[in-house]
Amino acid sequence: MEKRLLFSTVRYEYLAERILEAGDFEVGKVERKTFPDGERYQRVLDEVDARKVVLIGGTVSDVDTLEIFDLASALVKYGAQSIALVVPYFGYSTMDRAVKHGDVVTAKTRARLLSSIPVPRHGFRIILLDPHSEGLTYYFEGAITPVCVSARDAVALAAQRLCPRGFVLASTPVAPSGCSHWPTTSASMRHLSSSVA
Repeated sequence: MEKRLLFSTVRYEYLAERILEAGDFEVGKVERKTFPDGERYQRVLDEVDARKVVLIGGTVSDVDTLEIFDLASALVKYGAQSIALVVPYFGYSTMDRAVKHGDVVTAKTRARLLSSIPVPRHGFRIILLDPHSEGLTYYFEGAITPVCVSARDAVALAAQRLCPRGFVLASTPVAPSGCSHWPTTSASMRHLSSSVA
């Protein structure tokens, strides 16, 4: 069975390298240049036609968001069979509803932007890791399928390896409005693996 092609944005290359160590993916290569005026050039160097593709990138900044948008759009154009867009950090997720008249619900506008990426023949999923609110999934439109995954087990495992004598994991309080919580399932990382399959 052909391995899935794994691409990443510049900021998430470190994470792609760690995932490649698992051996279930083949690295996807992108040529990149930045011009003096700040404009970016990207070129997909691998043949993606009829391949299952995974793209890792967070919407950490406006530049990162557009890098994902441009790269994912090109992957579809060049024939990717399916795309799983893994977003470890979804920026503006706390701006998920208007509090005052005139507030821009930026989480919704960013979800709409990513929803406008063309859809490959065999589907397009966006995988959100521990989103601020699981309600964010309702902001995505069209044929994109949003999936929320908890990283609880992976964080706990990493902490145990780094601190074998014990550790305390702290987080901000869970708001009654439905902000993200870490479910008690021990299968969350298996869910992530099956989500990108």
